[in-house]
This record gives sequence, C-alpha cells and structure tokens, in this order.
Amino acid sequence: MKRLSKSLLLITLFCLIIFAVVLSGFRYFLPRLDNYRPEIETYLSKQFNSPVTMTQVKGEWQNFGPDIQITGLYIDNNSVEVSAEQITFSFDVWRSLLHFQLYFRELTFEQLAVNYKKPIFTGQNGDITFTEPDDISSIFLKQFDRFKLVDSRFVFLSPSGDTSTLHIPELMWLNQKNRHRAQGEVTLDTPINHYGGLKVRLDLYTKKQGALDKGQVFVTADEVDISPWLSQWVKSNSGLGEAKASLSNWIEISNGRITGSQLQIHQGEMDWRNEGRTHVLKVEDLILRMRRQENGWLADIPYTRKITMDGDEWPDGYLAVLYQPKEKQQDEAWRIRAKNIELERLSALLPLFSFLTPDVVRQWQYRQFSGMVDSFALDLAPDDFKRSAIDISWQNVAWKRWQEIPSVAHFNGHLKGTLQQGALNFALNNSEIDTAGLFKAPLNIEKGTGTVYWQHQGDSLSLWSQGIDIKATSAWVAGDFRYQKQGEHQQLSILSGVNVTDAGETWRYLPEKYVGKDLTQYLSDAIIAGNVKNGTFIFHGDPRDFPFEQHNGWFQVYAPVKQATFKYDSEWPALFDLNVNLNFKNNGLWMSSDNVQVGKATAKNLTAIIEDYNKEKIVIDADIEATGDDLKEYFLASQMATIGHTLEILKVAGKINGSLHLDIPFDGEQVVASGQVNLNNNDVTLAFMDTTLEGVTGQFRYHNDKLESDTLTANWFGQPLTFSFAGGDQRDAYQVGVDLKGQWDIAKIKGLPNDIQHKLSGFLPWHGVVSVNIPETADVNYQVDLTGQVNALQSQLAAPSTNDFKNASPIVISAKGNSEKLNVSADAQDQWSLNSEWALGEPLRLLQGNLVSSSLTLPQLNDQSRLTIALQGLQGDKWLPTLMAFSSLAPSENAIRFPTNIHISLPELNFAGQQWIAPQTEIMRADDGVKLSFSGSELRGDLFVPNTAQPWQVNITYLYFNGASPTEENKPLKMANVPDAKKAVQFSLKDIPAINFACQECWVNGLLLGNIEGAIQPRDGALLLTAGKLKNSSGELSVSGVWSEDSLGNSITKLAGKLMAPEVDEMAAYFGYIIPIVQSPLTADFSLQWHNTPWNFDLKTLNGEVNASLGKGRIEKVDVGQAGKLLRLVSFDALLRKLQFDFRDTFSDNFEYDSIKGDLTVKQGVLNAKSVAVDGVIADIAIKGQVDLLARKMDLQVVVTPEISATVGVATAFAINPIAGAAVFAASKVLGPLWSKISVIRYHVTGTVEQPKIDEVLRQLKEDQAL
Repeated sequence: MKRLSKSLLLITLFCLIIFAVVLSGFRYFLPRLDNYRPEIETYLSKQFNSPVTMTQVKGEWQNFGPDIQITGLYIDNNSVEVSAEQITFSFDVWRSLLHFQLYFRELTFEQLAVNYKKPIFTGQNGDITFTEPDDISSIFLKQFDRFKLVDSRFVFLSPSGDTSTLHIPELMWLNQKNRHRAQGEVTLDTPINHYGGLKVRLDLYTKKQGALDKGQVFVTADEVDISPWLSQWVKSNSGLGEAKASLSNWIEISNGRITGSQLQIHQGEMDWRNEGRTHVLKVEDLILRMRRQENGWLADIPYTRKITMDGDEWPDGYLAVLYQPKEKQQDEAWRIRAKNIELERLSALLPLFSFLTPDVVRQWQYRQFSGMVDSFALDLAPDDFKRSAIDISWQNVAWKRWQEIPSVAHFNGHLKGTLQQGALNFALNNSEIDTAGLFKAPLNIEKGTGTVYWQHQGDSLSLWSQGIDIKATSAWVAGDFRYQKQGEHQQLSILSGVNVTDAGETWRYLPEKYVGKDLTQYLSDAIIAGNVKNGTFIFHGDPRDFPFEQHNGWFQVYAPVKQATFKYDSEWPALFDLNVNLNFKNNGLWMSSDNVQVGKATAKNLTAIIEDYNKEKIVIDADIEATGDDLKEYFLASQMATIGHTLEILKVAGKINGSLHLDIPFDGEQVVASGQVNLNNNDVTLAFMDTTLEGVTGQFRYHNDKLESDTLTANWFGQPLTFSFAGGDQRDAYQVGVDLKGQWDIAKIKGLPNDIQHKLSGFLPWHGVVSVNIPETADVNYQVDLTGQVNALQSQLAAPSTNDFKNASPIVISAKGNSEKLNVSADAQDQWSLNSEWALGEPLRLLQGNLVSSSLTLPQLNDQSRLTIALQGLQGDKWLPTLMAFSSLAPSENAIRFPTNIHISLPELNFAGQQWIAPQTEIMRADDGVKLSFSGSELRGDLFVPNTAQPWQVNITYLYFNGASPTEENKPLKMANVPDAKKAVQFSLKDIPAINFACQECWVNGLLLGNIEGAIQPRDGALLLTAGKLKNSSGELSVSGVWSEDSLGNSITKLAGKLMAPEVDEMAAYFGYIIPIVQSPLTADFSLQWHNTPWNFDLKTLNGEVNASLGKGRIEKVDVGQAGKLLRLVSFDALLRKLQFDFRDTFSDNFEYDSIKGDLTVKQGVLNAKSVAVDGVIADIAIKGQVDLLARKMDLQVVVTPEISATVGVATAFAINPIAGAAVFAASKVLGPLWSKISVIRYHVTGTVEQPKIDEVLRQLKEDQAL
C-alpha cells in the first residue's frame, strides 16, 4: 500500500515536473512565436491546402492558459478568399484537461473578410441548395466550439447572381458536434441599397461529411432588399426593379436544401416593369407558405385580402399550387386551386413565375385578360392531356383577340369536363366579340345565354347546344345547332328565328369568308335601314360546301324587312320606306317589294335579284312614278348625273311615270341603267332659254347616258308646238339636241301690248334647232337656230303693215351662249340685221348690240359696252304708235338693263310731217344718272335722267320743226277740240317724272318761239307746272298749272298765268298774224281748267276766268283775211260790213281808244262776259252776255254811248267786237253830225258765230232825253 502511494506520488511529481516544464516552455516560447511564423504559415498552408500568410503572431501565458493573437491573416483558397485584421485565441487549459476536449475561453475574429469566389447556393427553377463545405468552412464548423465575429464581412453571390456583402457587427456562433447555432445582428449591402437591422438565429445540423443537413433559420428584418434573394430566372424575365420588405421568415432545411418556408411579410413593396409599364405590389401581414411534397412543391397563400397592386386592393382569395415533377412511377403533374382571382392582376405577375415559359406569358399579356374567377380547379398532365380536367366558374371575364382566338367581354360561365366530354354554360351581357376577320366588325352582344355540350372520342366530335338565345346589335337570334364530325366528314345544322331592329347593321353578320368579299361589301353598303320580325335562318350541310352551288346543302335566310332603306349602288340614291322580302337561298338572293321610295319618287313592283353570287351582279327592275324635280334629283344623285343635268335644263313639272332597269356588277364596273319616261300634259321648262313648254305629252327613253324621245306635243307661249330631243355623252361633254316646230297664231302670242295684239292676225310658221353641251366641270353652253316666216300675217297698224309683212324676208335668229352670256344675231335679209351680247340673270342685261338697216354695214361686236341703232328711212309717224305701245308695258314685262352707252342714228327719218336729215342720239349712263345727247341739223340738246328722285333736266339749245299742218279750211274749228281716239297716245300721270326744261332757240313751222323754260313736279298724285315762261322780243307768257287724275283715272287740267306784250299787234305779227289793233299794250291774267290732258283741250268741260286789259291804241281798217278768223268768233265781221254799208259816207279809217278792259268767266264751255268796257275817244261801249263756245251760239247785250262827235256805228261795232270797231271807225267822221244827236243805243246780238243776228233794241236821242 505504501509502495502504491509512493508510486502515485512519484507519478504525480513527475507529471507536475513535466507540466512545469511545459508551462515554462509556453511561458518561454509564446512571446517568441513570431520568430516561428514561417513554420507556422507552412503548417497552416498544409492544413488548409491553400497559401496562408500572417503579418505578426504574438502569444503570452495567462492564468487560464495560452493567449495568442494573429495579425494580418490572409488565406487564398480556390473557392474563398479570407483575411482578418486580428484573431485572438484564448485557450482554457484547465477546462480542456477536465473535459479532455479543447476549449477556448475566447475565439474572436476581428475585421474578418470572407470573399466567396463561387456561389454558395445551387439549384434551378427556384430550388435553392447549399453547396458542400470547403476546407475553410469545415474549420469553422468542426474545429471551433464557439467563436465570435466582430466587424466582419462576407462577400458572396446571391441566388439571383448579384454580389452581396453581409456585414457582421457582432455574431456569436456555437458548435456542438453536428449542431450549430448562431445569433446576432447583420447588415446587408446590395448593388442597389444598404440594409441593416437583420436579426438572425440559426439552428443547423451537419452531416458527418460536414455538409449542412437540416435545421431552421429565423430572420427578421426591416426594409430589407429581397431582390437579390430571388432567383436569376425571375430577375431576368420579369424586369424586376426594387423589392424590399419588413418580414419574418422561418426556413426549414433538410438534406442540405430548403424544404419549407413560412414567410410573413409585415409590410413589403416590390416594383417591376412589364410591357413598358411599372407595376407596384404592396403587401401587409401576408403569409406565404411553401413545403415540399416528396420531390414536388406545395405553395399556398391562405388569404390575399391585404395585397394591393398599382393602388388597387386584391379581393380576399386563396391560391394553392402543387407541382409534381416527372419520376419513374409518376408523370409530371400540376394541380392548381384558386378562389377569387382577378385576371387583370395576373398579367403583371406572370413574369415572376419561373415555371411559365415566355410564350405563355406573352400570349396572356396580348389577350389582356380581365374579370373574376370565382373558383378554379385544374388538374394538368402535360404528358397526357387527355387526363387533364377542369372545373372553373367566372364572372365578367374579358380578353382581347389574339391570332385566331376571338375576343370577348362581360362573359359569365361555368366550364366543367375533360377532353372527352363536358359542358359549358354561358351568359353574355353587353359583350363585344371580335371574331378575327370572320365578320367585318366585332359582334356586340347585348344579352346571350345558352349551354354547349361536347363529346370527343377518337376521330369523332360532337357539339350541340340547348336554349341559345342571343340579342346583339339590332339583331335577336333564338335557336339551336348541332355539329358532328366523323373523320373527314362533317355536318352543321342550324335552325333559328331572327328579329332585326335595324337592318342597316346587317353588314355585321355577313361572313365574308363564305359569302365572298365583293358580295359582303355590296350588301354592307346596300342595306342601310329597316326592321325584321319573325325571320328564319336555316343551315344544313357541310360548311366547307357553302354556299352549296351544287345543291348539296341547304342555306336560307328569309327576312321580311319593313321600313327599309336600300342603296343598291354607291352612285345611285337610296330607296326609302321600303317593305321588301329578302330571301337568301344558297348562292343567290331574291328581293321583292310592291312599293318603294326612290328618293322622292315612288317605285312599284320592284324586284332585285342576285341569281348567282359567282356572277357578281344584281338586276333591279321597277316602275317609277315621280315629279320632274324628283326624277331630276334622283338622276343627279346617281352615276347618270348627265341625265340629271339634262333634266335641269329641260325641267319637267308635274307627275310623270316610267320604268327603271339596273344591271349592277359588284366589281365596280359600269352600272347599266335603262328605261323610259312617259309625259302626259306636263310642263317642261327650257332653263337655258328661260321659257316653258306647257302640256307636254309623249315619251322618251334612256340607256345609261343616252336619251332619245318620240315626237312630243306641247304649247309654247300659248301656241301649239311639236319637238323631240336626243342626248348622249360626247368626248368632252354631254350633248342634248332639241328640234322645235310650230305654227303660231300671231294674235295669241303673249307679251305683245294689247293695242298691237288686237290689230294683228294670221299664222307664223317657224322651225328651231337647239344644241346644248353640258361639260362635266365647265359651264353649260348651247346653240339656238330659229327660222320664221311672217308673210301670211295681216296688220291694221300703220307700221308694220300687211304689205310690210307680205314683202318681208324670212327671219333667221341664231343664239349661242352659256348660263352667263348669250350672243344673239338676227337677219331679215334686205331689211335689217342684228347682233348682240347679253348677260343672263336678274335683271337681263344687254352688254352690247347693233341694229342696222340692211343697206348699212353691221358692225362687229367688240369689248365696248354699247348699243348702236342705225335705221335708214324710218317712217316715224307710222312707227311711233307702235313704239309707244311697247313703251307702255309694265316694268316687269320690260325688265331689261341696257348698256351705259347707246347710240341711235336715224338717217332720213320722217316724223311729224318733217324729214329729219341725220338725227342722232347718244345715251350715256353715269354714276348719278343717264344723259341723252341729241345732235343733228334740226335738233341739238341734252336730257339728263338722274338715278335719284331729282327732276329730269331737259336743255334744248336748238330746235327746228317745220312739219306739215292742215289748213283751217280743211279742218273745221269745231273738230280742233275732238281727240282722235284711234291715233291718240294715252298717257298716265305715273309715266311722267319731275322735269326741269329749257329751250334756248325753238323754231316751229318757221317761227322762232324764243326762250322756253319751266318745271314739272309730281306731287300727291298730281303733276305741277311751275315757273313756266315763254319769252321773246314780242312779249312774255308766264304760266303755272296742275294736271291731276280722279279715282277713276280721269284727267283734270288747270292752268293759270299772265300774258304781257308792249304792243299787241307786234306780238300777233311775231306769230304770223296781222290784226287791226295797233300800238296797244296788253296785260291778261287767266285761270282755266278742263277735264282732259293738257294737250287735249276740251271745250265742254272748260271753266275759268280771264281778266284782260289793253292800253291806249287804235283800231285800223283791215281787210278780212287771217284776222277775219278771229272776228267771226263774235260776228264782228258781219257787224263791220253792216256799219260800212250804213255809214259809208262818213266812215273813217281808224278808231282810237284809251283802254279796253274785260272780266270774263267760262263755265262748261259757255263764255260769260260780266263786264267788258271800251273807253273810246268817240264813244264808250259796255258789253254783257254769253257765248256758247261748244254750240257756237251768242246772246249779248250791247250798250253804246257816243261821245261828242262820236260815231254810233263805230261804238256799236266796237261793243260787239272791239276789233270790229276799228273797221267802221272811218264812218264816224262822216256820220259825226248825225251821231251827235244820239245819246244811247242798245243792241241785242244773237245767232251763231257763222250767222250772227244784230237787232237794235233802243235808240235814245238827246232831245228825247231832254224831255
């Protein structure tokens, strides 16, 4: 026992000595470790299989054991590069001896930098697997039980391929055999941002080989960038931008790979670009769970209520996806279950799913799906689609057309089944379906419901429907179909009813692929409006044989269209208010209607037939009833506009009827149009001549642009007429030729004045040819040629007379012009010629013209606006009544505007009994009026007619008139006051304007009247003469007057004035009369009126007063000559002869007087002498009584009072007629001794002017007077 104790003591002592030696060795060698640094580097390089370098190694002994510090460590490995600023190893010797295991009191890595040259994660399609550990990693996991990292960093490649840097301010790591735990705080640098505040907890287990096997990782982070942790596929295929989140994540690891994860995103945001648009996804408290199912994955999101994308919140839904890869005993399979999926959200999210190919994503995005999937269950077997199954219901789904798949909108339905069989229940509401070119426009479905079933087995396919009811734009279809296909044989059967509210939308439902492009386009343009009730659609046969040209199928659409509008050609007007039956049968179309509106015209018995679609034409026939204007507008709106333009110049009034035949090809070729038009008592206006043919009856035909008529009858200007016309397209214009013939009664020709028309009789045969050219763009132009004979006319006019007509040559008239101008020429061979240019319109304007006698040269038309008239040898007296009759036409009948310059030359004019040598008149229009200038040897002066209401100005500088006048003996005085009703020209006050006139030198029948002036002014329906004056060397006449009309148009003339002459005999002599009164001044005031015009003096209505006074003078003995005409008015000549006979022995040659005064009144043509007093040298004479001027009877009382030595005979004669007193004056000298005894003598004068009777009533002697 003692020996044992001694042995133990020795052993202990030995161990202590050894330990002391070792400890002393450590104390000695540790401070000197840096001297052995190369050996240490060599040793470590062998351990790490990589070069190792250190800057310094320091060591010292502490109470717990050695404490070693390494500075500037650098390890360069193939897969990783490691460097550390300082590493501290504090080895706990006592604990290590106690547990027989290495324990480090402290293992601290300061500023450790680890740069992984190779990815530390592997895997594809989102499968992340850790790589096998390298030598460096194995040391940290196996050799160290614990260590601490301070201010360190790890640089590695993230699963997306980006380089990321993990900064570790402080991390504690604990290794327990194959269990590894860690806790700390890290920060992460990405290429985009710097994120900190990541709290990490790890609890991992490794395999014997050192590779990570299983464990859990818990990470919490705020505002961390998660984009680097998404796979490279996601990043490159999604346009991912920024992805950050505040999250907590539990990650399960098994067999060295991630097998499950539950990620709770407290708050996150991610953006990416897709199709040029940036999307933003935001989540809150979202849970995403993933776990492996054998070799597959099961991922689900239990709820989506707190997800918003692009500002819109997702509905609360559910999504689960199970993927099983292909294995030996199992094919690849997908199982997807979802609820409440908004399809438009998926378009932006699809690029984020790595399991979808780019083609799938692209097709989805092109179609732009939208709507809500209520429930979705899909079992998909990619290797065997026959085993795939689907059960899906949706609401308000829509997508765009893509390639051959049509678009749809507002689509509700439920689809359930497999490829072998199934059913689709659908409902459409306000849905637009784009059929990818099958129809010309998308189908707008207002409402549609139905069920479609299918069965598919082998090469047999059956589709059928039940209860299909679809209401689309303007159409409603209800029916069913069945489609069967067995191998290459197929058959489609359809039966449905059709209602259409607007047939103008028919173009939407014409399948161009089957109907043909041309026909589809034609019907689309042709059917404009209408409605259909109870139409029928039938189809039975192989669709590939449509339209069943071989009658191996049946296709029919019967549509009774009401109130339709049909435009059968783009260049023809539409048919309105049409009730037409449309019957599509196989490859043809038949249309018929009893009554159709063709523009404003009416078509009856209309048929329109497309016998065969392949012939590509439609044939239309109809009977037409319309007015001329309606038919014109119809043709103008068609390709036969030339006929319409023809009807513009041949305007037909009233109802007409005819036929229409159209042959219309679909390929745009010329439409063939033909037919006829019947006229029955219609009026036809020739617009280019501005005239109307009345009561036209006959027929004309058309064939495209060609027109041809039968001989038509009509009335023109109230006269019978026959005419025909033909028209057609020429090279540059449409040409219409009209042939006219007539034989007219001259007395019935309209437009002639009544006075002329009543005096003409006979018939006027004539013939005319009219050629009208209607260019497409230029103005219409025409040529008119007329020839007429006037030889058979009878006339009661002075001119033209019957002989004038009988000797007249044929009148040839030619006119050529357009709608603006017209050139007219006329010729009567050896009588006269005319050429002229007219401007058409309102008013009609004569631009220039020439009218000359045939003996003169007809001037050519030029650019000067001038009318020249040169007529030689014109019998003015004969033509004046005719011309005056034409001048009396109302303005509306003579509305022609003449040129501003008119020159009239009438050489050898015979007028008013005088031959005027070469009178000429120049008419010039100015801005303020018209001026007429007269020149010639007999007349010179001018007349100015202002445009305003100012008076006309007449200034005659010279007038010489010496016309023949009948002698008094040939025309009794009593006829001088009776107007010639046949030849007198009637005037009206309305025809006379205000005139200021003056004549400086007026000669009448060789007598110079002198200066004449005055003013005529209309006022209150009357015509006033003011300031009238006639003045010459013999005296002066001042006169004023009024010419008025009563309500019946009867004229009343009033004249008042004064006549003054220094010597009355000189005035008489000036005017060509010799009177016995000499050296006696005359003053006479008068006021007269009568019921007629001023120039038609009417004695029976003459009223008024005359106050005359003769100054001192004498009456000389005169021979009864021209003066006797005046004396006979009061029988002074008879009295003079009596006195000369009774007192011939004492009669003297002269009778002197101091004055003669008289006051006379006239009433109804009876002259009343109130007081006529003669203050004679021999005797005084007083006269009273009356003279009936109309009956030429007298009843006068004469009182003669002789002066001393006065002669009674002289006084008596003077009493009867002062002029007669001069004739018996000589007797007074002889009879003086006898008459000195007489005091008073009274006479009574009666009888007529031609046979007066003078009776002495009283002779009172002075002796008797004394008694």
